[in-house]
Amino acid sequence: ITALQQGADFAELAKEKSTGPSGPNGGTLGTFGRGQMVPAFETAAFNLAAGSVSDSPVQTQFGWHVIKVESKEIAPAPDLQDMRAQLANNLSTQTLSRILEELRARQDIQLRSFADIRTDAMNAAQ
Repeated sequence: ITALQQGADFAELAKEKSTGPSGPNGGTLGTFGRGQMVPAFETAAFNLAAGSVSDSPVQTQFGWHVIKVESKEIAPAPDLQDMRAQLANNLSTQTLSRILEELRARQDIQLRSFADIRTDAMNAAQ
């Protein structure tokens, strides 16, 4: 970080010093949105202004990171048709889960393996 503050090139330092998978390409991770990185990294990255570097290393379960934000972009709004389909699918899944839970509560439902069912069928056939 001191070298960066003294004018060193981030990409060159990343190539030279980084042990992570992005090191060889100058530390570039590409564009990412919220929810795509581990929380500590995401928080630090989204709190930085475009063109700035983290003041201190950020620790995650993957190690220590020095973060430089090249630019910030506003994510495009999702397509209304896609959102409708996704919401309908989520509601269907939730409704089906609720119905199955209600049925399980009212009935004696047993989950058995195929091998057990086959053994029972073979024994019954004898």
